[in-house]
Amino acid sequence: MVTRSIRQNRGRLGIDLPRDAWQQAEQGKIIESVDDTKPGDLAFFGDKEKVTHVGILIGEGMVVHASGKVRTDKMSNSWLINSDTGKAIYKLITIRRVW
Repeated sequence: MVTRSIRQNRGRLGIDLPRDAWQQAEQGKIIESVDDTKPGDLAFFGDKEKVTHVGILIGEGMVVHASGKVRTDKMSNSWLINSDTGKAIYKLITIRRVW
């Protein structure tokens, strides 16, 4: 849902992303540390090394993503944390800068 919006507006943004999260995770520059992230970077999550989920970093450790509905949750160094329950919901695989 979130990356669909990016894909639909990619001409205006100058960003060309594939449809699926695992394909998107191969694009752009790898960001080595959570401390080096900037708003607009893409965080990829999944199970072990398989990317299944993507979110957009919006600053202060927060990620906007869609999982049934659009949500804003906190990202740790290795997990996306559900803001309502405090539970880890997705393992962080990589962070990329595509802009």
